[in-house]
Amino acid sequence: MFYEFTDGSTSTQDVTSQVGYNGQTPFSTFNHIDNAYDVPLYIGTTPLVYKDGTPVTVLAMIGVKGDANLNNVVDAVDASSVLTNYSLTQIGTSTKLFTGTSDALKKLLDKYQSYITFSDGFDVYNELASFLADVDTDEYSEGNWHALASGRRLDAVDSSSIVTFYSLVQTGSPDNSATWDKVLGRKSTNA
Repeated sequence: MFYEFTDGSTSTQDVTSQVGYNGQTPFSTFNHIDNAYDVPLYIGTTPLVYKDGTPVTVLAMIGVKGDANLNNVVDAVDASSVLTNYSLTQIGTSTKLFTGTSDALKKLLDKYQSYITFSDGFDVYNELASFLADVDTDEYSEGNWHALASGRRLDAVDSSSIVTFYSLVQTGSPDNSATWDKVLGRKSTNA
């Protein structure tokens, strides 16, 4: 990788291991409006830019646990979508959990076209929806970030957990991971 420093000097040193997000996290980036983000890259606190000054960015997909329809709200519609998807797969019908589009997708489509939808039918929005709806799989478990929708087991347990989470939030529980821990019977990570 060729790298030009702000003082004009250049280097062919591999700086890949030094590239990061300058403290940005999915939580700090997420705006509860979109699911696709053009996230700038940094070396330390210095933004990476192309020679023309354009920021170097990566596509990041971020969402809300349990949100199957990617509207960034967990509700009974999400549970119904998961249950419908599960029912269709049980009778041998090939289906996608998410079939819509997003304004964020439209904005980023030109730049990331080769990542958004591949000719083999890979769809990052369906993958994100499946990841978020697979609520009984610990999001931090090994391999979960790499699992494809086709390998996920979305079923009535996920649907029921989503409904339970929604019900608890509607009756005063916080809309956060502690409530998910309660729903899923896990030791709270927020203790």
